[in-house]
Amino acid sequence: SLNLVARWSEGALAEELRKVRNDVAWNEDVERALLEFANRLHVPQVTRTMKLIAKGNRSSSDLAKIISIAAEDTRNRYQIERKRRSEMGAYTAIVVIGFLVYLGVIVVLDVSYLSKIAQFAGPETTSLRGDGTFAGFGSVPVGVYRTVFLHSALIQGIGSGLLAGKLADNNILAGLKYSVGLTVLTMVVFWFI
Repeated sequence: SLNLVARWSEGALAEELRKVRNDVAWNEDVERALLEFANRLHVPQVTRTMKLIAKGNRSSSDLAKIISIAAEDTRNRYQIERKRRSEMGAYTAIVVIGFLVYLGVIVVLDVSYLSKIAQFAGPETTSLRGDGTFAGFGSVPVGVYRTVFLHSALIQGIGSGLLAGKLADNNILAGLKYSVGLTVLTMVVFWFI
């Protein structure tokens, strides 16, 4: 059967199958040929399946049953991964929406609160309170608050992006694409306010 598949297959996988066929023909060691095939491909799912077939072939001579079990295992793993991705998609959306809400609150604070303070800031807005002390907005560092808001939104965007990547792809580095997107969005929003 390996001869048939190797003969009629095309592409990069066909070349690898021919190597397996030749290795089995020359060395007569199916287990070693399959393990070397798995190690050459560097595809985790294929590596796992080939190792399962190689180990099963060592313990049983019924190759059809071993391949059937390996196919069932691969199918189950695929279904579990697909189900995990679909369930985690909702959580990823919640993380991104949570960041957007945070960014919206920061924008509202800046526009509604800091902008008004900046308008009233200055020496002419100070007045004498009833207790003899001065009250005013002149000492409020509006620029510092805006910088703090920007930095907090950037940190929140990076963290939310990394978390979204971990949830979506089970890899924190996959979250870099989300982090970059949320960071760019933050910079654009702060550019306009």
